[in-house]
Amino acid sequence: AGSSLDDITYKVYPETITVSGDSGLLDSLISIDLPVIQLDQVMKDSTLTFDLSLPSGCTNLSGITQAAVTISFNGLVTKTLGTSNITFTNVPSGYTATAVTKSVDVTLRGKSDAISAITADNVHLVANLSNVASAGGNYTITADVYVDDTDSVGALGTYQISYKLKKS
Repeated sequence: AGSSLDDITYKVYPETITVSGDSGLLDSLISIDLPVIQLDQVMKDSTLTFDLSLPSGCTNLSGITQAAVTISFNGLVTKTLGTSNITFTNVPSGYTATAVTKSVDVTLRGKSDAISAITADNVHLVANLSNVASAGGNYTITADVYVDDTDSVGALGTYQISYKLKKS
């Protein structure tokens, strides 16, 4: 939830480069893939740079080795709320999970009217313990953030919580 391509403007520079190589190889080279940009990890209007990688046998005649992607968020605002709504799923059998982290400040992004309606009660973190070791102790895990009652507001960044796992 939150940012989508409808909410941003982006531009890639350069739009094209000149390459040479075997004609069979060039006939299949329509575009150069750049890494996927996770919008929830981009906090504000930004320019990101990526190395250009050509298939083996192609030569970059332009001399341009990087592409710049400029991202602008249109009409989106951010809001930071502290939440103590922390729950666990897939707790190993025979164990109890308890949050050591009592509150987390979560930064949200969305349209102004949707953001203004969100309170800390709408925000909760869920830690999925399905891939953790079944041994008692204190641990840290990345929790997913959920925002109730909206699909147009999403969390920015990643959030770590500490928890204690003990035998029931």
